[in-house]
Amino acid sequence: MDAAVKLGCSDGAAIRYLLTCAGQQRPAPEMAEVGELTRYDRPMPCLTGYDRLLDRDQEVAP
Repeated sequence: MDAAVKLGCSDGAAIRYLLTCAGQQRPAPEMAEVGELTRYDRPMPCLTGYDRLLDRDQEVAP
């Protein structure tokens, strides 16, 4: 019940799941082979401009 309160659960089914899943061991999921999907890999974008918008101490140019 402590976990349900910490998670903010109010749904009966969610609380029942939390009570019954204690101690269950789930196997780690296997890594999926992506094969040709690697052609869609892209570098991470530069977000420093957005970071400056979030920084209240730094003035942003118009």
